[in-house]
Amino acid sequence: DVLAMTGTRALIAVPLGGGARSSGVLMVGWSASSAPTADHRGSLAAVADQGAQALERARLHAQERDAQQLQEAFISVISHELRTPITTILAGSRILRRRLGDDTSADLVLDIEEESERLFRIVEDLLVLSRLERHNLSIAQEPVHLSHLVDRVIASEARRWPTTTF
Repeated sequence: DVLAMTGTRALIAVPLGGGARSSGVLMVGWSASSAPTADHRGSLAAVADQGAQALERARLHAQERDAQQLQEAFISVISHELRTPITTILAGSRILRRRLGDDTSADLVLDIEEESERLFRIVEDLLVLSRLERHNLSIAQEPVHLSHLVDRVIASEARRWPTTTF
């Protein structure tokens, strides 16, 4: 008998959390057989309230961690699933462009290739974001040649907007 071995003569149980939703019970034992005073009960209620808040924070933290793991898994699966068809489309359009040469349909194949490359970059960006969120990626600073970037963007947009001068 644990109560007898510890000399406990009185117990009080205070619910953790208020209202209809209790997350547990705080039990305190006394060696004296007298009932706890109103001050004791008030102190125990405050301790029980703090305990309930700590349990709720732990539950919310666990839910947030689970949601983050699901999000990372989703991004990883989607990125992988998108890579396969994009790689096939990109490779096929490159082969077609080489075979067609100067044919007018080569322009269409070039558009397919460029858009496939754009989709590929988007998927790669998703993977990078996923790695950043998991803190599995270190970012290194490297120089960017703005003239090369601007030329590439202008060339891409000029094909999409042939009547516009950039």
